[in-house]
Amino acid sequence: MALAPRKASASKTSSWTAKLSADVLERQEPFVNSTLAQHALALLARLFRYGRLCYHGGFISLSTGVRGRLPIDASL
Repeated sequence: MALAPRKASASKTSSWTAKLSADVLERQEPFVNSTLAQHALALLARLFRYGRLCYHGGFISLSTGVRGRLPIDASL
């Protein structure tokens, strides 16, 4: 009997999360996920091919189209 309220609230949470995700996807620019996935795959390919990385991530400004790398600090 004690599990029934928890299951109901979890159902409400997952429904809310799905609604939020759908809202975010509707506002998102087209092809953002595929672009980010391609950059992440290229980063992994460099890691596997060369065994090291010069940067650990990056960013893309959709308003200006500027891309940038986040370099790895070798002193750390």
